Amino acid sequence: MTAQRIRLIKCHVCGKPIASDANPCTECGTKDPFGWVAEKENLERVKSKALLTSVQITGFLFFIFLLIKFWEPLLNKFSH
Repeated sequence: MTAQRIRLIKCHVCGKPIASDANPCTECGTKDPFGWVAEKENLERVKSKALLTSVQITGFLFFIFLLIKFWEPLLNKFSH
């Protein structure tokens, strides 16, 4: 028989110490006492912001590339 060690962890919502196997919190009753749902939502938000930023940077770099590639021919076309 293996004895499982139970630790006291602070509840993500109320901050009171609760057993590591408690669900819901015995103090405030939250169904997410360790913040796993909140952490997962935060991770998804960070991923979506990172994707948006990478798309914006790629678009900006593509615009700079086109500007460099076609700047001189455009100047020559309109200067004659």
